[in-house]
Amino acid sequence: MKRLIGVFVLSAVFVGIVVYSAETRAFFARQEASYCQVQSGGNDNFSNGCNFNTSFSMVVSCGVEDTAVNPKNTITTFNVHVSSRSSSSSLATRCVNFWNAPGTSCGSSFFGSGIGMLVLQPPTFAGWTAADFGFVQVIMPPSTSSGGTTCLKGYFTQG
Repeated sequence: MKRLIGVFVLSAVFVGIVVYSAETRAFFARQEASYCQVQSGGNDNFSNGCNFNTSFSMVVSCGVEDTAVNPKNTITTFNVHVSSRSSSSSLATRCVNFWNAPGTSCGSSFFGSGIGMLVLQPPTFAGWTAADFGFVQVIMPPSTSSGGTTCLKGYFTQG
């Protein structure tokens, strides 16, 4: 009987360790538009994550969280959330700044258009490595004369 209890306790401890370690590998991060910086299109017009410029599209770059708990090279889901009041297209692209050389590399862009909430899902690419500094680049169309603005709400990563 003691041996049966000992085996049960040992197996429960083993299963607990395996389940706990599997859960700690899963992660997600949500970041809102204030983590982004305007690259082109007018710094004065990026208010509350929106492009109020009626003449130019706006390009913003947003850093991707990269920690030991949330490593960017293991991201399996990447969503960029945009609220659009314009029928023009928005697009998102995953990029990296190289840690050991000048320059950046970007993957394929993901386009979305229409009025309402858009979820842009930029695909992965070979340059998304552990050492490089990851970011997402979002292009928002100009506002329309009737007030049709496009706003970046934020972005979500999961792995």
